[in-house]
Amino acid sequence: MAEEGTRESVFNSASTYDLLLAFDSQQEQRVGTYNRFEGAFFAFLESKDFESYKQQCAKITQIFSIISSDIKDIEAALRNKGQIAAADIICEIQNFEKQKLHLTSKQQVIRTEKSALPDEDTSQVDEMLRETNKELGGITSGINEKLEELRFETEEARAQQSDNNSE
Repeated sequence: MAEEGTRESVFNSASTYDLLLAFDSQQEQRVGTYNRFEGAFFAFLESKDFESYKQQCAKITQIFSIISSDIKDIEAALRNKGQIAAADIICEIQNFEKQKLHLTSKQQVIRTEKSALPDEDTSQVDEMLRETNKELGGITSGINEKLEELRFETEEARAQQSDNNSE
């Protein structure tokens, strides 16, 4: 718990620009964690070693949880600084990311089911997979739009920090 309080204190003492950079770093870690999740799933499809996959998923879940917690702390620190627009964008990204994780897990379940079926019996599962992929595409587009909005906020914070440093 002390570590969490320390991290929160660091976020509260950071500049708006540094908070937005910290968010960007966490978002990059999240992308890497999704890649690891997908890699674990492909390894499972190849090996059919469910125990290993389950262990990997537990580790990945922990990482996602830490990232999410850090981002919530960043969001709270931005709100404390009166940076409501940036905090709201981050909150929206968090909501999209929650949906994305749910859909990614759903997609893996469907793909697992498909791999267990004979090729001629996959039409219904293929349709479920298409729908899930379509939803994932929409969520990913939403995330990217919000990240673009946040880039503008980051640029504005960078300019503000530069102005403050030159005074």
